[in-house]
Amino acid sequence: MAPSSVEATVLILDIGPSVARKEKNGTLSFYEKARSCIMRIIERKIFSRPCDLIGVIIMGSEDTNHYFDSNDHRYRNLSIAIKLTTPSWDLIENLAENVKTSEYNADWIGALIVAADFLESDLGNTKVAHKKIVLMTDLKTCPKVNEVDISSVVDMYQSKELELIVIGPDIWIDEDSEPAYMMDKGKQQEESEIILKKIVSDLSGITCSFEEALLQLIFHKRKATNPYPWNVDLCIGSNISIPVSGYGKIRDDKTIGQWRKRYKGPNDEQYFNPDQIINKKSYFQKEDNTTAVDELDIVSGYLYGQTAVPFTKLDKTMEYESGPKCLTVFGFTKRSNINWNNLSGDGTTYVVARKGDENATIALDALVTTLERLNLVAIVRKVYNKSTAPHMNVLFPNVDDDYKCLSMINLAYKEDYRYMAFPSLNKKKYIANDDQIKAIDDLIDSMDLSAVDEYGREFLSLENSVNPVIQHFFDTISHRARHPDEPLPPIRPEVQELLEVPIPITKIMLEPLESVKKNFELIIHEKVKTGKYWVNQNLKQEDKSSDIAEPSTSSITPKVSTVPKVSTSVASIMASQTTRVGTVNPVKDFTELLQNGEPFDSVCEQMIESIERLVLFTLSSNNTKPLSALKALRVECVLKNTLIFNNWISQFKVALLERCKEDFFDVLVAQKLGLITKTENPSSTCDEAAAVLFYNAKSNQRGNNLNEIDTSEIDNLFD
Repeated sequence: MAPSSVEATVLILDIGPSVARKEKNGTLSFYEKARSCIMRIIERKIFSRPCDLIGVIIMGSEDTNHYFDSNDHRYRNLSIAIKLTTPSWDLIENLAENVKTSEYNADWIGALIVAADFLESDLGNTKVAHKKIVLMTDLKTCPKVNEVDISSVVDMYQSKELELIVIGPDIWIDEDSEPAYMMDKGKQQEESEIILKKIVSDLSGITCSFEEALLQLIFHKRKATNPYPWNVDLCIGSNISIPVSGYGKIRDDKTIGQWRKRYKGPNDEQYFNPDQIINKKSYFQKEDNTTAVDELDIVSGYLYGQTAVPFTKLDKTMEYESGPKCLTVFGFTKRSNINWNNLSGDGTTYVVARKGDENATIALDALVTTLERLNLVAIVRKVYNKSTAPHMNVLFPNVDDDYKCLSMINLAYKEDYRYMAFPSLNKKKYIANDDQIKAIDDLIDSMDLSAVDEYGREFLSLENSVNPVIQHFFDTISHRARHPDEPLPPIRPEVQELLEVPIPITKIMLEPLESVKKNFELIIHEKVKTGKYWVNQNLKQEDKSSDIAEPSTSSITPKVSTVPKVSTSVASIMASQTTRVGTVNPVKDFTELLQNGEPFDSVCEQMIESIERLVLFTLSSNNTKPLSALKALRVECVLKNTLIFNNWISQFKVALLERCKEDFFDVLVAQKLGLITKTENPSSTCDEAAAVLFYNAKSNQRGNNLNEIDTSEIDNLFD
């Protein structure tokens, strides 16, 4: 049986008269800090360690309620508020509502003894990994004890293997560095600190202030899990087999776990667990919802578009089987052949020798050393488990001062790649000078998050950074559990700070930013008022003049027939203004729209549509008009945007050959109207070799679309 990982913790909370007073610096009282700390501890255990046991003992209660000797004055005014139980939201609500400050003092030495007895009594025969006692008191009351009493407490905790944690005043702080508002310690507190120092030292306990404790509890912690090895044999050829284990190093973090379903009854406070609900499944015909179908008459299937394709048991026997679990080396290659764009998957796995196998350790060490020395990587086929899909992976040698291992990452298949063409940034039109390059270099250096501050800490340490999405999710769940009827809270300031640039970085980057502003002067260019703008202005003026009413000379207005006016204004002159590229005169329409300031991309799309209509969707063999249009489009794209033309002409070539328009393609090749190369425009991503391939690869485009006709089947029709 695996050892238990459950922890049992008893929290001792002081609610006496001294803890309710506010601090002189205006901060919260000791009691408010302690209660907040306890709630954060319980809340954190709900999310990270829900199976742990937790109990609470009150110091300073009016009654005395515990398992120890109640007649002894050292154990009076001590009560068990919460017996050992798993953490829950009800536990937090119980503390918030029922635990209040009182006017009674209690002995904190007696509280330590009562807590140890309570923990052992409630646990009984339950096995736990750790037993902890957490003491929260301001030490304003000094117990009357001697060396024998202190030794007995230490012996009790050591015999029971109890860990002591003290949260409250910093008992190790130097008097010279002590804040002014803490200088008025009484004699009893000083004596209590001396006693506590001895107990903590003898037990190797932990002490911290509330500020330090809350700083550690400010973020939620996910449930800790031990790494589970994936054991497999690394096979190289048919004779070499190395027992190895794989451990996940990096994995995508799933924020939301699996929800537990609970069904609400007629009463708002009545809930049922899923195992108390009987589920019945019935099948009905789609055409008739009242006709039931027996489950034996149903086969599984898949939707291919809107067509249901059945998948019977016979089809399942023909499914691809990947075979048993394996990690087989296919071969080795130079490390330079594996680029970042070849990697895929959701994480990295460290492959190490099987634990306890010395021969495997020696063999894997030799393999890693050889790969590192020859600058090679291994390509392997990985099947995680039987009936799972196989994956191709790459094994990188990972050599460190402390260990040697292999890093395994998935390789991308051909279907995983996405090819995207972007215009080149190397444009002669924009050449940065040395001052501008230096300004950008300084700005990048100032924003380096891996740099360290004056204390040697990184501005953004990935190992110590928490996910703000998970933190806000836990805050939301916690608020909803405790306040179900209130709106969700905003992002906490501590979580919001994770999303902002670190303050030291913002200070460091001020000077480089000013240098960038100085070297990259922004000039506002007013939009050129084109002919279209001039026409619109005149139209507005004409509309305004027509809205002016003429004065009436008579109270009786004679009825005038509505005769249309013949306008000689600018509107009538420009009534036939071009609004779209057509097929009548596409070159003229294309030129006018560009002169009128229409967006270049939109006009090119219209021109492309017109060319395709003139070539692909017409029976005419006259190619003069579409060729002129294609030339005009190509000339403008050479000057402004080569990517639009190159992407389209490649698709247009395929369409021409599929629709048997070889004549037009031959003319296009003869006049060199294909891809725009870098010699025509340096911003083009196409070189001369690609252009030559475009003109020559004519027969391959049609491929196997034109298959030979089997005349034997046609002849059989007439038999």
